Amino acid sequence: MVALAWRTREKVSPAPESAPLSVISVVALIVAFIATAVGIVLGYLGLRDTQNSTKRGRGLARAAVVIGWLGTVIWVIALSIGVWAALHQAGILHV
Repeated sequence: MVALAWRTREKVSPAPESAPLSVISVVALIVAFIATAVGIVLGYLGLRDTQNSTKRGRGLARAAVVIGWLGTVIWVIALSIGVWAALHQAGILHV
């Protein structure tokens, strides 16, 4: 139910094509591929920046948040496997 909470907010009309593009959203999307945590923070800032429909780029900000979280999950899994392999190789972990 919590995952659908964003859909219950009142609908806002999309920004017109002549509206300026949110620079934070664009930067968030680029940075999300390089530094996932920074991409997440900038993505949420981009969502806030485009919330009142005076700027375009809400989809870019959403994509930055999703890519940032996915990247973070992948890094945690890879780090966990690396630590497990190092401990196993050193003979500390016998599994």
